[in-house]
Amino acid sequence: MIKILISLLCCAVLFTVGILIGHYAIPRSSTPPPSWLTEVAKDVDESFIEAFLSEVNNLQIQENLKELTKAPHMATTPGDEDTVNYMLKRWQDPDSGLDQAWREEYMVYLSFPDPQNPNKVTVVNSSGEVLHTVREKEKNYTSDQNDPEVVQPYAAYSPPGTPKGKLVYANQGKPSDYQQLVNQGVDLRNTIAITRYGGAGRAAKAINAAPYGVVGVLVYTDPLDINDDLMSDFNETYPHSWYMPPSGVERGSFATNYGDPLTPYLAAKEGTYRISPENI
Repeated sequence: MIKILISLLCCAVLFTVGILIGHYAIPRSSTPPPSWLTEVAKDVDESFIEAFLSEVNNLQIQENLKELTKAPHMATTPGDEDTVNYMLKRWQDPDSGLDQAWREEYMVYLSFPDPQNPNKVTVVNSSGEVLHTVREKEKNYTSDQNDPEVVQPYAAYSPPGTPKGKLVYANQGKPSDYQQLVNQGVDLRNTIAITRYGGAGRAAKAINAAPYGVVGVLVYTDPLDINDDLMSDFNETYPHSWYMPPSGVERGSFATNYGDPLTPYLAAKEGTYRISPENI
């Protein structure tokens, strides 16, 4: 169904702020940066960066993050409305706000999970007996995870269905990964491919699999890719560090276009031409 997605417009400097904070706040990797980044860095005005950072209040950033993440605020929910009102009040503050800040409403085709019929992954034997069921939500490490508004993991805009088949590991779900399996004599027809993030977008992993007869795709986050191979939630991952815990699941969209699926690449305003939901 189409719901109203409320957003705020602000000046582009906020995007620049995010880039600068991210660039200077994230610990450096021992891996040398790519050559293109080195070339771009030559044009950076270090005096501007130093002047900017001298005005950054680390404690205020911490308080802002606490305020903005203290409750779930998925689009169109009451939490989303509260976030909009909070940011609008801050940005319209005559003393510390922006020159201009206002509300805009967009008619966006959104994708939500059904809380009464949650996504489920099960392992069954040849007779259909369930041997294992994957947990539907992440493990609770803090009390705020008990909030009923916390949304279960789901693949936004993915088609509904109950595929069943043998599990096949397909690396990152790139065309070359599926082709390599075929070259090794693996019959991918009616299988479910398990793929890790990276190499191809979420939707691309499924699109790449379709020509080979794969009926379902699972996507997981490999600890080696994002956690430096740390996996223990007893002393290595969240809440002991910022690394994703073992039961953590990345959320994301499986849409193939940017923005609203019914008005791709266009502003989803009331009068904008829309394609049929059956055609996305």
